[in-house]
Amino acid sequence: MEEEENEFEGIVFPAEKSRNILQPLEEKVVTDLMYLTETYKLNTRVALNEFLTRIFLKFNLPLHHFVDNYFRNGNILELNTRKGALYLNIPLLEQWIGIERKYPGDFSFIGRTTEFLMENECKFTPSSFNVVLRSDLKNLTERSIKDVETVAQFFTDMIDDTHFLNYSTGNIIQYSREPVDYNCFELKRAVMFDPMKAIDRRTVQRIRLIIGPEKLVPKDELIESSEEDRLIEIIRIGFGIKNGYIDPRGQLYGYNKSVDPYFFFMMSPVMDVFLRSKTFMDLYHHWSMCDWMDLLPEG
Repeated sequence: MEEEENEFEGIVFPAEKSRNILQPLEEKVVTDLMYLTETYKLNTRVALNEFLTRIFLKFNLPLHHFVDNYFRNGNILELNTRKGALYLNIPLLEQWIGIERKYPGDFSFIGRTTEFLMENECKFTPSSFNVVLRSDLKNLTERSIKDVETVAQFFTDMIDDTHFLNYSTGNIIQYSREPVDYNCFELKRAVMFDPMKAIDRRTVQRIRLIIGPEKLVPKDELIESSEEDRLIEIIRIGFGIKNGYIDPRGQLYGYNKSVDPYFFFMMSPVMDVFLRSKTFMDLYHHWSMCDWMDLLPEG
């Protein structure tokens, strides 16, 4: 029985490479590999190199297995599926360049290699092919990781630059405080400001009183949010504006032009005001941020 397809999951082939899947379960295999390696876009040489690196690290196979396979039969890896074998080789990798997961965001992959190994706990298990996954990722030595990266680069260096030309343009219009490498989302740069931990209760209460109770109650009955959830997001937006993570004059509907990609907040608890506003400056004035922003920490 085929698994029910989720419209928010899976991958998308670039239009110019739209084709019939030639190998059994190929699309499902690519999807599983991208989820296994926390890869969102195979759009650059760096992304493809990281993709292969993480495959080699995750699969419980000796590193020489991939190299020996290649020199013996031209295939980097053989994946056994329910409907036969899929052979991963350079021509197939060239076909995969430009593939993205659905709703990929701005970045090609999450975390540097070492961050991926430290954060990864084998939570995802591929269903389209049979493989034994390594369980001791955190115990790998720096030398072992470097060797894997070298082998991955050995394979990606065989691919001509022309294969990446249509997909490797960075998002140069993104608003950010510092230059951003859109290949990798650096976990250490993520800003997860929690007002309830960073600010004492007395200060939070002062901010609540300045804003006023009438502005903490959503004007849309479809918004399922408590007053505290709403207050937290209002304070979080204020923190972002104060510290340069949010451009106060940035358009709300051009989110990537207004908010640093490493700064996180939720719009859902304030959606009623969001829908009546054009810029973050409108939110700034609506919740009287000028009267309480000095109570927020620098960051």
